[in-house]
Amino acid sequence: MSLETYLKQTITLVIETGYSSVWGRVQYDDNLIVDEAATVEGLQSNMAGLLLEFHDLKPGLYEFSIEYD
Repeated sequence: MSLETYLKQTITLVIETGYSSVWGRVQYDDNLIVDEAATVEGLQSNMAGLLLEFHDLKPGLYEFSIEYD
């Protein structure tokens, strides 16, 4: 395992499924970020974009831990 793997932050992505989409939420730095997508992979991509936009958090620095609600 590389040093980068040990340094990666884990961010919890809580997922709820709907009729035609999946909803997800991330709590980061006292901000609740919510989004929806057609798939879990799409939701992860959307959340990564929002974390980059709002917190300048580059996707290679963390990984999502998926939890279902």
